[in-house]
Amino acid sequence: MAYGNRRFIHRSIKERMYTASIHRKSSHVARMFSVSHRTVNRVKRLVLQTGSVVRIPARNGRPRLLNSLDLLYLEGCIELQPDMYLDELQESLLQARGVDVSAPTIYRALLKRGFRYKQVFKSVTGCPWQCSDLTFDSTDISLCSRSK
Repeated sequence: MAYGNRRFIHRSIKERMYTASIHRKSSHVARMFSVSHRTVNRVKRLVLQTGSVVRIPARNGRPRLLNSLDLLYLEGCIELQPDMYLDELQESLLQARGVDVSAPTIYRALLKRGFRYKQVFKSVTGCPWQCSDLTFDSTDISLCSRSK
């Protein structure tokens, strides 16, 4: 989306523009690259402020509720007790780390880390307990193993 009469200028062109502006006046560089002298000055100012010819946002989107230490803590809990329920993980995270998040937030974060959820149910034949893959619909789903 363009603002005003600005147009996209590729990073490599901005870098050449900045290099040329070190040795020449900005009005001369502006004529060389067919841009306004204000554009040249804007690129020079950006390099002096940030060290780069383009603005790179620190983070896209909303900040995450669980940081990497919280996720490592959850992974440790799961490795110690693989059949831990989401509400137990939630309570443990609140007590140990002071982070109060919902069970679906923990579910999504662990899903991104490569964990999958299984539900334990009674079987009529064979082993009394079996696991089967399910999608998340409540907090009574326990975690059995990490997906390969």
